[in-house]
Order: sequence, then C-alpha cells, then structure tokens
Amino acid sequence: MNYEENLLVRGYAAWAAEQIEPRPHTEPGCTYHVSQQNSKANDNNPGNEKLPWKTIQQSAETLRPGDTVIIHAGTYREFVRPFLGGTGIERMITYLAVPGEKPVLKGSDEWKPEWCHEEESLWSTPCKRHPWDHPESWPEPKSGPMHRAEQIFVDGKLLTHVATYEELEQQPDSFFTDDESERLWVHLAGNIPPSKRFVERSMRQQIFAPAVRGLGYINVQGLTMQHAANPESSGANWSIIGHRAIMSVRSGHHWIIENNTIEWGNAQGLDIGGEGWGSDLEGQLIVSEASGHHQVRQNSVNYNGVAGIVGWGGRENHLLLEDNETHFNCQKGNFYDYEAAGVKLHQAKDCIIRRHRSHGNNAFGIWLDHRCECNRVTQCILTDNVGAGFFFEVSAGPMLADNNVILGTRDASKGNWGEGIYSHDGNNATYINNFISGCKGFGVRLRNLFDRVDGDKPTTTSHNRILGNFLFNNRRGAISLNPEVPKAEDNYSDQNILWDKDGKVTMRLEDAGSGIRWEDTPVGQKMGKAGGGDLTIPLEIWQELIGHDRNSLLTPAKSQFPDINPERIREILLKLWHKSALALNGGYADVEVQSLIEIASALKGLVD
Repeated sequence: MNYEENLLVRGYAAWAAEQIEPRPHTEPGCTYHVSQQNSKANDNNPGNEKLPWKTIQQSAETLRPGDTVIIHAGTYREFVRPFLGGTGIERMITYLAVPGEKPVLKGSDEWKPEWCHEEESLWSTPCKRHPWDHPESWPEPKSGPMHRAEQIFVDGKLLTHVATYEELEQQPDSFFTDDESERLWVHLAGNIPPSKRFVERSMRQQIFAPAVRGLGYINVQGLTMQHAANPESSGANWSIIGHRAIMSVRSGHHWIIENNTIEWGNAQGLDIGGEGWGSDLEGQLIVSEASGHHQVRQNSVNYNGVAGIVGWGGRENHLLLEDNETHFNCQKGNFYDYEAAGVKLHQAKDCIIRRHRSHGNNAFGIWLDHRCECNRVTQCILTDNVGAGFFFEVSAGPMLADNNVILGTRDASKGNWGEGIYSHDGNNATYINNFISGCKGFGVRLRNLFDRVDGDKPTTTSHNRILGNFLFNNRRGAISLNPEVPKAEDNYSDQNILWDKDGKVTMRLEDAGSGIRWEDTPVGQKMGKAGGGDLTIPLEIWQELIGHDRNSLLTPAKSQFPDINPERIREILLKLWHKSALALNGGYADVEVQSLIEIASALKGLVD
C-alpha cells in the first residue's frame, strides 16, 4: 500500500470512527496552532501556541467537529487531506490563517538537481515524468506541453514549457523536456546558472482536498496555495481522471471558502463540485447525500493553466460565489478543449454569482454549461476575456444575467468568437441592464446548434429575453439571433440602448444550420438574399420586419456613461436598478419574470 492509499484508508477509518462515537455536542471545540517557522514546532507536540505542530496535515488528521487550527506564516510544502468535516454551521472545522501573516501552501519542492551547462544560457539535468503525467495514454490521446503537468519556477517565475529544442534556444525563460533521454533543459535569461537560482518543481497534484469524499462544514480562510502539478480535466480524459484542482471540496457540502489566494496551478484552481466521473474515483465513497450550499467569497483564483473556479459532477447547487476574482487563467491555451474559463460550472442549480471580477483570461469569463437551472449572474465585471464575457450553454434555465459590465472580449484564435454575452442551446434566459462595449464580436449572440443532441433530444435555443441593455461599439454588431424557426423560437429583444461609432447599428440573423431559405422570408426579400447563410441587417429593418427593438433607443455611450471605468459603469447601472423592486442580493427564486419586462421599460425611460 503506497502513501496515498494508506492516507485514504486512514481517512475513511477516522470518518467511520467519528460516526460510531461522535464528539458530544456539549463538548467545546479546541483551538490548535501550526507554525512551520517556529523552532519548537513538531508534529509530536500538543499543537498549542507554545508547542505548535509543524505540518498542516497533522491538524487535518486531528481536528474534530468544532475545532479550529490557526496557521502561522511559513512555506508548507504538503498536500493537506482532511479526515473529518463539521456537523453544522455552529460546529464547523476551521483552517484559519493568522491575520496579518501569510502561510503559503505549495505543490512544488525546491529543486537542486545536477545541472550540466550545454551552451550559452542553456542547462540540462536528468528528469523523469510524474507518474500521472501521461496524456498520450488518455482515452483521447493528447501530446505536447499544453497537455502536460510539468511546471518549473525560477526565482518565483513560471518558465514556459516549449515543444522543441529549437523553441528553447529562441525563447529565454523556457524549458524543454525530452522523453527519450529523460532530460530537462532550461533557457534562463541573464546567463546566471540554475544552480545559483531558486528553482522549484511542481511535485504534487493538489494542495488541499479531503481524504474522504462528501465532507461538510469545513471553513478555509486566508491561505495562499500555489504550484500544483494537476492534470487538465477535459473530454479527453474525464472517464479516467476526476477533477483535480489545487483546492477541492471533493463532493462536499456547506463549505466556507474565503479570502484565499489560489494560483499558478497547472490546470484547475478551485473545484466546488462533484469531481466528475473518473474511474480513479471508484471505491471512494461519498459519505453524505447533502451537496453544494458552499459560500465562496473574496478569493483570488488567478494564473492557472486551464481554469479558475470549476464544478463538475452534478453537486453544484445552492452556491454563493461573491466578490471573487479569476484573472489570467487558461495560461496553457487550452481554449479549444472547452473546459477553460475564469469560472465554469456544470449542472449549476439555484446558484448566485455576484460581483465577480474576471479579467484577462485566455478563455470565457464565466461559463454555465449543461442543464443549469435557476441561476443568477449579477453585478459582475468581465473584461478582456477570450470567446465571451459570459457563456450560457445547453440548459433549460431559467437564468438571469443582470447589471453586469462586459468590456473588450477578444476573438478566439481560430475564428470569430468574441462576444460580450454568448449562448448556444440555452433557454429561458433573461439578459437585462448589462453594459457591453468594445467586444470583437457581437454584444449579445444567441444561437442554436441545430444538429446537436442532449441525451436523446435535440437542443433548443428558445424563450430568451434581451431587455434594457446598453450595447455600445461592439465590432460585428449589437445583437445576433437565429431566425424564428423550430428549435429557435420566441427569442425577443427590446428596450435596449444601442450605439455604434458611426451611429449605424448592425444586427444579424444567424443561420447556424437552421435550414432557412431567405427568399421565402420578408426580410430576405427586402435584403435581396437567397438560399441560406447568415444575414446582416440594419437596425431599421430589424425593427420593421423582425419585430425586435422597436422600443429601443439609439444613443451615444458618452451621453450616459462619460467614464469607461468598469466600476463607475457598474455604479450607474445600479443607480438605475435601484429604481426597481427587484433586490440585488436575491437569487433567481426571487425573480418574477413579468417584473423584468416592467423593469426594462422603466430603465429605458430613465435614460430616454
């Protein structure tokens, strides 16, 4: 039995023992201390302030419901695997950083191999792959640095993993791995040898994740977690590998995750879901029927290789994501493996994403995917992301996206996909009082993929509303919808404030395989369009023949938003919204659909 197997066995044994003989509710919780830098620290100590423990794992194996561990400053190179959770909001197990101190948990180790100087700024050393780092063996084999789980940091900076020796020679601060010779090369700027630099290699797949699946009532506050060597999660491997993030709730429930920094992981940053369906999870029992109900607040989840905050596996319900940031994720460029985003949740139900900041991701800002219901995305600032600021996919809804600021979405590398709000196969969504400007694509683009099937049923994109939004200066146009055809029905846009730089607003009807014959339609006849394909039309024809935006306004952005600062824009949106009766802190369950139409009309009246 290896260390990992032994840890899992001991974790489940500790959980079973706690069920047989639980701590009495009348017994007060204990407070322990971990202080890696304290000269007296030792895991054989009692774990008090004067004689603290050395490792956080010692606390993870000791804490019982109601206990707290105070974690002092230090660098903790370990994988923390809690054995137990709490039993209620008053009997949580808490991992708490000392206020004003910075405990840093790292998945890397300091690395001091024997370096050989090859030429100029190039050095090499023997280096074997991690046992889990073999994407060539996935059910859908992958290869190359994008799919590897290898990270090298020099003086705190992540080196770029390149595919060839020639690339290594051309790119300073890069590294190259060669399986045949089992050597790793580095090219370091400054010509200082790696033996005189501070070199770290990521050695652990995760940093904080319970040994037991399904634990509840765990509180984690104020920790910094970095450098996990976790493999990516995608359709290429999800049948064999569960979602491995730097930090994971492992199908748990009622966690509080607050004021943490989670960064520089090879793949996913924070997992708040059910881990997916990998065969590596077989035999690991989920010990509670409860799920979700996590509160995730004020965390920074940045610079991760694939995604920031993620959730797979159908346990993403009643989540509150509030005041978090996910910046500069998808560092490895995995956009087209379709699991990359600042935030990506599958099967999210009754969730609120509020005041989220997502900036500079090489992927979508926020993405709700597959069978999502009754969610609200509100007051978020989504800037300079790739593909779409917000993406809603293959879901029945309902869903409300309101009071969000979306700026400067960039195109994806292979084509025109740079929308403010984008949806395919999403239904019963209302997009209201959002400010969307400067995107490479459309402000709002909704379409059905007519050849797609979810389960045994064709997908639809129907019953969506685009109401009371500010859509300014988006390069390809303001709004793009399918024509009204089966499977793309009852989508409607109105009461919006529109402007392009020249005052001529462009709309589009997107074919997307709808089977439309434009010569059979009034708008096609008006535009002289025959056959299929997309149809770009001016606003006046959109209003006259399609029936959308007849009550919308054509107004320059500066008349209402003289300052493009996103925080200031959000303030203006919220001042308008406060005229309505719909609370900003509610979820979708608090929404009356008819009130949204009335709100859109009222909002438009305020700027008319």
